[in-house]
Amino acid sequence: MKRTMIYLSDEIRQGLRKLAFESNISIAELVRRAVDAVYGEDIEDIRIAEEEIANYQAHPESAISLAELRRQKKVKNPPHSLPCQSRIKYGTGHGTGSLRKGEHESNSIKLKLSENESHGIWN
Repeated sequence: MKRTMIYLSDEIRQGLRKLAFESNISIAELVRRAVDAVYGEDIEDIRIAEEEIANYQAHPESAISLAELRRQKKVKNPPHSLPCQSRIKYGTGHGTGSLRKGEHESNSIKLKLSENESHGIWN
């Protein structure tokens, strides 16, 4: 375990102090538990991804296609899945790579966005 310094507002620190007292644990333990609860799964996913990348780099010939992985895992494409960016035909995207008000089509999906739903998700 490594020591880490963080800055907290007085209000947060006082709240943690009271929680720690009531729970009979340290503020540090409260913070560790909170970080684990919020980011623990993401941290584990990163560790697994790094492990998989290292395995691939050591043995690139063992790689399989996404289609093969999905077949092995018996995963079906959800009917609502969006196509990749290159398959979207932009009607009013103004060349920015974002979707704007209007209709957008691909081979299998048609999107209709209102003014409130302008998304820049493919920038």
